Amino acid sequence: MSCGCRALIIILAAVILAGFSDHRILETAHFTVFWSGTADREGMERLTELLEDAYREYQPLFQVDPAARRPVDVVVFASTGDFCHHTGLAWWSASAMIDGTVYLQPVSILTERNILDRVAAHETALVFIYERYGNAAPPWYAEGLAMYLVGEDEAAADGLSGDRPEISGVSDIDGLLTDRTDRERNAWGYVLAYETVTGLIDEYGPSAVAGEGERFFGTCAD
Repeated sequence: MSCGCRALIIILAAVILAGFSDHRILETAHFTVFWSGTADREGMERLTELLEDAYREYQPLFQVDPAARRPVDVVVFASTGDFCHHTGLAWWSASAMIDGTVYLQPVSILTERNILDRVAAHETALVFIYERYGNAAPPWYAEGLAMYLVGEDEAAADGLSGDRPEISGVSDIDGLLTDRTDRERNAWGYVLAYETVTGLIDEYGPSAVAGEGERFFGTCAD
């Protein structure tokens, strides 16, 4: 990526953070984290450690280097309201990856919910998945594989009380994953994505499913 494009990304991040009373940039080997200066720096340093740990863990599996051209941008919002406003996601969402940039709810909130570790790992896994496959990776595959790598099977089903949705194929799972109005249905989307990817891994192994994803996109079509 050109220096001009890199500068544009920094400018866009600065615009998003313009509402913060103070914002800072924290750089690591593979990430550039834009964050509010009012946030706890110890928490931010913990976040960068988790991101780097996940990067080192997943790189051998995917055999790509998302940060080779430039570091991966991470924007940590000052409030849940800011996160929802700029990502368009519901309040219950912890994070998002949009056009290669990771967006997070405040680290303090993720820490209070005891999910900071797995959110950092999940988003880093998505960075690798989309670097490897781009937009060809369907949501069910990307989210299900990220959950498998992080070990989020129990977390996905936590708190579910409604009936299991009836689905006719993976496009229905993608619809659940993008549901921004019904928290229960959205959560079921992650459960079903995890189950679908786990079924593939049980049959073909994690290296094949992660490294040869194109083989499976069509096999799970409706």
